[in-house]
Amino acid sequence: MIFYIVKIIWCLIEVAFSATDGGRMEKLTELKQKLHALWEYLTNDKVWASERHWYIVLAILGALATGFSTYGCAFWYLEKTGVDYTALCPLMIPWALIMLVGQSGSGKSYCGLLLMAQLAIALPDTKLFVLDYKGAEEFDWLRSVEGSRYYYYTQCVEGLAKVHGILRQRLEGDRDRHPVFVFIDEYNSMILHLLAHDKKQASICQSQLNDILFMGRSLQVGVICSCQRPDATVLPSGSRDQFAVRISLSTLSREAKEMVFGDAKEQIPEDFTGGQSRGFMLTDGKPLRQIRVPTINNMPKLQRLIFKIAVDDTI
Repeated sequence: MIFYIVKIIWCLIEVAFSATDGGRMEKLTELKQKLHALWEYLTNDKVWASERHWYIVLAILGALATGFSTYGCAFWYLEKTGVDYTALCPLMIPWALIMLVGQSGSGKSYCGLLLMAQLAIALPDTKLFVLDYKGAEEFDWLRSVEGSRYYYYTQCVEGLAKVHGILRQRLEGDRDRHPVFVFIDEYNSMILHLLAHDKKQASICQSQLNDILFMGRSLQVGVICSCQRPDATVLPSGSRDQFAVRISLSTLSREAKEMVFGDAKEQIPEDFTGGQSRGFMLTDGKPLRQIRVPTINNMPKLQRLIFKIAVDDTI
């Protein structure tokens, strides 16, 4: 028992003092493996019940090491309740390009809040742009904040152009590599509206997103794109293929499953009934995994995290 405790505590110390995001990511992966081993030990019938309190102690230490009590404690525990923590933890995949798909009411915007909060933890110097085409209530608190990089309805065109401008500057020689992320909520609605009223502008926006998807990773410009249906009208197949992380919530039609997961769609159980905030996640090089979006227990704290990366601190 002491052997497990010492190794995990040492790993926690290494996580807390890792100098780089890559180093922290590596140590968190190692920590996950050690917690798995401890779990197997503590759930063994031969272990005395009195020793199980160490499980709680380690959960608290894990929360302190990751710096976010609610999610830090949960990031390794979730897997034990049938949830894959990596689906909602860009900390483990800091430059993933993320596609989030689901019908209205599936929990996409709620999931987006968690993803953005995790960005604030993993990459605190991130500059985040929030494009909220429909004005979701989950992001309404950002609308009235002076200096926020929040764009609503037709303003989303301006927000995407600013992110693309940063990408273009870096392509042209700007050595700045501070992380830049854009979260686009209801991308379908945005593009379809533009196609109906301004096809030229719709084409420009699609081209700008394509540039981010194809060239952003090496320049530390990322995207979380939320949409109801990633069909070729808004996201051509070549663009969809660039997303390293694909998340679906609730149930999807067979055609939508093909668009999101390709051949991996066959791994979705036929008896899956969906439900709000439940779905699947596919990452490069890993099998399809079932997920559930955790409940946010402290919304003000989560909003403060997002505030730090979505508001211009020079105001």
